[in-house]
Amino acid sequence: MIGARAAQGLGAALMTPAALAIIMTTYAGAQRAKGLAMWGAVGGLGIAAGVLVGGVITTWAGWQAIFWVNVPIGVGAVVAALVLLPRTGPARSGLAQLDLPVAVAAVTGLGALVFGIQTAASDGWASPKTVGALAVSGLLLSAFGFIERRARQPLVPPHTWRIKTLSPGRV
Repeated sequence: MIGARAAQGLGAALMTPAALAIIMTTYAGAQRAKGLAMWGAVGGLGIAAGVLVGGVITTWAGWQAIFWVNVPIGVGAVVAALVLLPRTGPARSGLAQLDLPVAVAAVTGLGALVFGIQTAASDGWASPKTVGALAVSGLLLSAFGFIERRARQPLVPPHTWRIKTLSPGRV
């Protein structure tokens, strides 16, 4: 049961970037903005409805029934995707274009940052474990920025850093 729940969580984690990629590659301009707005609205409603429906299901059918709810939804989603989504898409980029050092620096740097903040809650901000994790995070995220500025095909497009609401100190 734990393995099935982990697989369910992994599927949910992969669903967000896949849905956004479909919207971004299928639509352009105003249609893209409407698609993103619809995706956000449906996601928010889904979260709210999931809590309510989950409470009803567990009350009337028992907690075991929650594992069967996603089966008809998943089947419906697959059928809808096969019917509604276009058969062809843009050319796919291969793994050869993935900048592995940048990806590793970003992921491990953010992981170390989260670990450092979490450790601070239990061990304190001045503990060697917290300070070490935050220092490693700073080094890795600095390496990410350094490598990213010089990359031929950056992981994060350069124009992203010029968006005022996304860059630190530019609110």
